[in-house]
Amino acid sequence: MLGLFLFVGLAACSNTSDRIDLELASDYEKLPQPRFQAREANRPGQLPQYNEIRVYDVTSCQLPYCPLMWRIILPDNFGAGDFYYGGQPTFGAHTINSAKTLQPNSKYEVVVGPVDKSYHYQRGQLGFEVNEAGEIVPLGE
Repeated sequence: MLGLFLFVGLAACSNTSDRIDLELASDYEKLPQPRFQAREANRPGQLPQYNEIRVYDVTSCQLPYCPLMWRIILPDNFGAGDFYYGGQPTFGAHTINSAKTLQPNSKYEVVVGPVDKSYHYQRGQLGFEVNEAGEIVPLGE
C-alpha cells in the first residue's frame, strides 16, 4: 500500500511543463541576428538550465540529419534567458560551429539543452522560417 501511495504521490507531483520554452524575443525579429528567449515554467525568474545551443537548417531534411548552422557551448549549467543568433550569450561561451548566414525562404530549428546527454536538464526547440523580406516567422503558427 505504501508503494502505491508513493507512486501516486510522485505522479501527482510531476510537472508536465518541465521543459524549456523557447520563443522569438519579439514579433519583429529579422535577419541577420534574430533574438530568442528561453524560460522554464517551473523555475520562474531564474535562468533556464541548459548549456548548449544548436541551430539546424531543416528546409529539406528532418532532425537530426540536417546541416548544422551554429553551435555554442556555455560555460556553466545555466543558459542565457535571451540570446542572438550567432552571438556570445554569456562570458566564457565557446563557439563550436560559427554561425552561417540564415537565408530567406528557408526553415530552421533552434535546439537548447544539455551538451552531455547524461545530464537531466530539460530541452527546448523552436522551428522558424525566414520569409522573403528576411522576417522571422515561427513554424506552426
